[in-house]
Amino acid sequence: MNLFNIPAGLPFADCLAEGILKLYGDQPETLSRTTIFLPSKRGIRALKDAFIRRRQGMLMLLPSMRSLGEGLDEEPMLLMGDIEVAAMQNTQKQPIGGAVRQIALTNVILSHIRGREIPLSYSEAFALSSSMMSLLDSLQSERIGFDALKTLDMGSHAKGWQDNLKLLHVISDLWPVFLEQYARIDPAPDRNAVLESLTEYWHISPPDRPIIAAGSTGSMPASADFMKTIAQLPEGMVVLPGYDPDLTDADRQALYADHPQYGLSKLIDHFGASAENIQDWCATEDFITPKHHAKRAFFHEVMRPSGTAEAWAGMAERLPKAQLSEALSGLKIIDAPTEREEALAIALIIREALEQPNQNIVLITPNRILARRVKSELLRWDIIPDDSAGIPLSDLPQGIFLKLLSDILEEDFFTAFFTGFFKTPFCHRRHARRTI
Repeated sequence: MNLFNIPAGLPFADCLAEGILKLYGDQPETLSRTTIFLPSKRGIRALKDAFIRRRQGMLMLLPSMRSLGEGLDEEPMLLMGDIEVAAMQNTQKQPIGGAVRQIALTNVILSHIRGREIPLSYSEAFALSSSMMSLLDSLQSERIGFDALKTLDMGSHAKGWQDNLKLLHVISDLWPVFLEQYARIDPAPDRNAVLESLTEYWHISPPDRPIIAAGSTGSMPASADFMKTIAQLPEGMVVLPGYDPDLTDADRQALYADHPQYGLSKLIDHFGASAENIQDWCATEDFITPKHHAKRAFFHEVMRPSGTAEAWAGMAERLPKAQLSEALSGLKIIDAPTEREEALAIALIIREALEQPNQNIVLITPNRILARRVKSELLRWDIIPDDSAGIPLSDLPQGIFLKLLSDILEEDFFTAFFTGFFKTPFCHRRHARRTI
């Protein structure tokens, strides 16, 4: 079983690209026939940029890169040559996704509550459908049947919980009927079916070229099975992102679902492998520095599972003071009193960094409100950041216009909404209809 690891703290895409070039860079034909599966389309873009950086813009034939579709808003990008036979076994139903799916589920919810004493407006039903879609995706990705919802007992809970359970009847009974009526399928089971078909096909007919799965934690059972198959292929390789090889057996047994190493540990168990079977990626040594070794030892201690936290008492013996100082060098903590000051401090750091020639800086945050605040502060200095999360439709002029229009229609042309509506640029004649 070919399992590799790129340690946390290293530039994953650059390290992966450098390793692939080490293996196949002098074999252009093999490199072009290599297939790399990544978690998402964003990962594909990052790896393409990494190849360009490693070759310094020189012309080269890139390997094929495909998405596993782990983002619930993505479909798996698979090879037509490999999937052609397997796809015949797949459902012929068309997947339904995005806004069409949410609007359809909203209509199903409204038809379900019609005639019942459940006061629910269209906007509330639309918001509820978003939550139901998330629940649907979670259940289907984990291969959990809808019958599991019927086994829930809310008799001892408040009436609100019981009412919510009744609304789940929409998911368990009415939504499947709607999909069957229109010959549609949800994105998660469609993606699972494609991955399962290709997994089965490669068991029967292994490909005769390098296949690499990289950056995925196998969070979905279908992708975990697919990666296990790749690891067993003659020319298959699985490259894990940031697995901690220093975890002891006690650490692994103490891992819970909220720990960053839990998913990787679960995936390795699914493979039937152990930490001893995992090798360092071939380009790892090109990126590791003494400072990285210090940081790796420090964060191994910091991220220790709560079940083995008593080992912190002996951390000073395992982590010398000099190594600790090196691990923390460059780390700064800013205690901001307000969210605005927090965003302003971050924006100032970004502005200072960009004053240096050829300097890049990245802000990593799960807080989209903070990201938007920082972006607003940067725009004051004409700095336009590249936001990898994109811009929500509701923040675009078109989205604002459509939202105001829907508010007017929902409130039966209540005059208070017209003020904001007529201020939008799309109410002016100089904007052609096609701009919306």
